[in-house]
Amino acid sequence: MIKAHTRQKGFKKSRLATAEQISKRSKQPNKLLMSKPDCPKELLYLWALYNDILKGCTDISYVDIAAYKELTGRKLKHWEVDLMINIDIIRRKAANEDI
Repeated sequence: MIKAHTRQKGFKKSRLATAEQISKRSKQPNKLLMSKPDCPKELLYLWALYNDILKGCTDISYVDIAAYKELTGRKLKHWEVDLMINIDIIRRKAANEDI
């Protein structure tokens, strides 16, 4: 599912956004959307935070997270930062498989 947030070559929207648009227009369920894993509700805040940080950069690094923390005053635990870095590593690896 991490691949869903990447774009195919030549496309402007992510795979997920494209699948949602197609599903909405065709009024048919989409395989990608049906395979979407559930995120534990306790971690949804971290996923939202990750996506918020990702808006301002192509890859997330410790420097990006530190800048975000300083600008927002948000305090993050070490495991939260590590999890976001690991998510980004997986996202980049999945994106490079299409190239």
